[in-house]
Amino acid sequence: LMNENERKLKAIATAASRTPLIPGNLNQRISEAQKSMIALQKDIEGSPSRNEIGERNPPSVQSHFSAASRGLSTTYGPTPLHRKSLSLARTMMNELRGRIVSMNQQTIPALEQVLKDAGAPYIIGQGID
Repeated sequence: LMNENERKLKAIATAASRTPLIPGNLNQRISEAQKSMIALQKDIEGSPSRNEIGERNPPSVQSHFSAASRGLSTTYGPTPLHRKSLSLARTMMNELRGRIVSMNQQTIPALEQVLKDAGAPYIIGQGID
């Protein structure tokens, strides 16, 4: 769902640049949606800037899932720490799920509708009425 949201936001930004609308409210809404997407990705994967220079990130969903998955490759089996990491990752992902679904089912369709009403080019995957 995250990849789909990211792909659609890129397509929306491209379509908006090819629309005869005066820049303003639509561009601001697209920018806010893109910032929300970046924040979601950061919450899931950690900061790409920190990763690039090797600085530690606060624990993210991905880091907890990674720690939990290491328990599957040992002969001992998952330890209490591996189980705790999995539990934390699930909890964090459940908290983020609402933001991801909202982006997919509300924010992006609303932007698509504004573009459609403005006569923007068709975006692949966009509903046709």
